[in-house]
Amino acid sequence: MMQLSDILEVDEELLTVSYPTDAEVFKSLMDNNKGQENDGYSENEDVIQPKPHRTEMLQSFETIKRGFQMEENVPDCIFSSLIKCENFYEYLTSRIAQHCKITEFFK
Repeated sequence: MMQLSDILEVDEELLTVSYPTDAEVFKSLMDNNKGQENDGYSENEDVIQPKPHRTEMLQSFETIKRGFQMEENVPDCIFSSLIKCENFYEYLTSRIAQHCKITEFFK
């Protein structure tokens, strides 16, 4: 009986599929990171962002609402959640403002 190997000449040394070795992957990552080390910026650095002003926050809520209104098929729950967030922020900032009297600065 004839076998497949009798018909086909298979070169067992022929590379058909190649995957990078762990060493090659590591070297590639190290080479890619060399340029980033000298940038003076690291993603791990803690950057302190200033607190946005109250009007900036309220304008952001309005911008997001307008953006969603321009889209189709936005569920009503999105708008109600956004309004709840806006109302909470207004309550939070107005409560802070109410607790701070000018006479407090002159004690």
